[in-house]
Amino acid sequence: MSLASFNVPDRPANPDVVIVGAGPVGLYAAARLAQFGASVLILERASEPMRRGSKALCVQSDVIDLLDNVGCGHPVREAGCAWNLSRTYVRNTEVRTTRFDAGPTGTPAFVNLPQWQIEDLLRAAGERTGRVRIVWGAEFDGLEQDAEDPDPDRKVDIRFQQDGAVRTVSTTFLLGCDGVRSNVRETLGVEWLGRVHADRFLIVDAEFDVDWPKERRFWFDAPSNPGRQIVVHPQPGRMWRLDWQLPKDCDPKAEIAPHRIADRIETLAGTREHRLEWASTYRFHQRHAARMRLGNVFLLGDAAHALPPFGARGMNSGLQDAENLCWKLAAVLEGQAAADILTTFDRERFKAARENVAITGKTIRFMVPPTRLHHWYRNALVRGAARFPALNGLINSGKMSTPTSYRGLDTVQRRTRGNLRPGDIVPNLSLGSDALRAHLAGGFGLIAARQSPAGERIEAALPFISRLGVTLIWADDAEYAASHKLTDLLRQAAAPALLVRPDGYLAGVLIQDIRAELTQLLKPYGIRPAPVSGPSDRTIPVAGISGHPTSTGATQ
Repeated sequence: MSLASFNVPDRPANPDVVIVGAGPVGLYAAARLAQFGASVLILERASEPMRRGSKALCVQSDVIDLLDNVGCGHPVREAGCAWNLSRTYVRNTEVRTTRFDAGPTGTPAFVNLPQWQIEDLLRAAGERTGRVRIVWGAEFDGLEQDAEDPDPDRKVDIRFQQDGAVRTVSTTFLLGCDGVRSNVRETLGVEWLGRVHADRFLIVDAEFDVDWPKERRFWFDAPSNPGRQIVVHPQPGRMWRLDWQLPKDCDPKAEIAPHRIADRIETLAGTREHRLEWASTYRFHQRHAARMRLGNVFLLGDAAHALPPFGARGMNSGLQDAENLCWKLAAVLEGQAAADILTTFDRERFKAARENVAITGKTIRFMVPPTRLHHWYRNALVRGAARFPALNGLINSGKMSTPTSYRGLDTVQRRTRGNLRPGDIVPNLSLGSDALRAHLAGGFGLIAARQSPAGERIEAALPFISRLGVTLIWADDAEYAASHKLTDLLRQAAAPALLVRPDGYLAGVLIQDIRAELTQLLKPYGIRPAPVSGPSDRTIPVAGISGHPTSTGATQ
């Protein structure tokens, strides 16, 4: 399944996929699906893009690599504010410093860029494909489908309101990317588990001159906000993102008054002079949907899981939802996989949602203690940490976002040897002019050493590997051998050959019988060998990537 194999189709009357919501998750899904050849229609209730407010501004390095898939990673790196250091304070005493490593391609650990700028980039990426159309001012009004199992031969009928009229559109698949108050989720009747927290926070984007480093900073019991928290994030230029925990009995309207915000900035930064870009108060959700798929309808991003902002897990996990789903939808639409592959989305991303809710839940219980006992413990710990550095590791100011492992699920091989295991994300190594996932070109990849017993068995199975559409990358080819990066991957996994999924996850390892093991590993995804063409399958070339003939193993 290679991106290069798809041609631009004529736009059908009804799109392959309809997406409700033109936020970052819906826009990324649209651009990614369009790359795979699908036609996409986005329904967005707003009448035009909103270009204010940082909102979900923090992008993690693995997710920036995902944005590379649609041509948006580089502009995010260029326009955003990179940072790799987080400091935590109790009053004015620093009690914890965390340094984050850059990604394997050199991508910064985190890049901060206002959400609306990321949306602009993604919208342009979709437009460049010629297969994405956005309908503004379109309010989702309902859907009908006749089965709970995914089936590409069935249709989803969608109603939406626009300009006072009720309109309809039919599609094969519907993606609900319409946020915390998702109408798609409500229409499906999917239970929304969890709660809304009582505490309010004030969020401000303000431009001012201050001698602050470009790093994340978090205060417990801040001198300028006694008994409560403050979080500071850098933005490009002189802009800063400021979050204050507010008193429970506060008046939200009074807190966003310009003079009140000026007071807060002055006590925090020592200057009253600023330009206010955006301000809002909010209560955060700690919720997830009871399921993320019903029939041919899927829930992604905030429609599937709503998380507190501490740890930057909202948009990052939503974009990972989209990447997980899009290659599977493309495989089904192209007839390269059975519809059963789509059930793996629910299992894998539901695990991610539960994990993120649990992690952020621990942070919130520490930041906003729910009982007197929790409050006593938190206060004793943060005060003690200022005197005893050994306690610093117990301070929880937000565990930053990382990709979820799918270890233990039946969608990946159950094997426990090695540090890199099936279900883990494979490092997106820099290989020559491209990264590893770019070499895979949207398909499965097989990594092995040619000069090894496994290499000999793989050579013998080349026609079969080709019929599966799997790209073969020889770890010991001259193009890669000098760096030892791919051979190190094999060592980390303690295996002679690795099967990597299109989304960069390790599906499993191969040891002896290449045909049987590949067939078994691809079974959960419904991937089927292409039919034999001609008198002998030995005449079928190995599927390759344009510009990288040595990476495919095509030696015939």
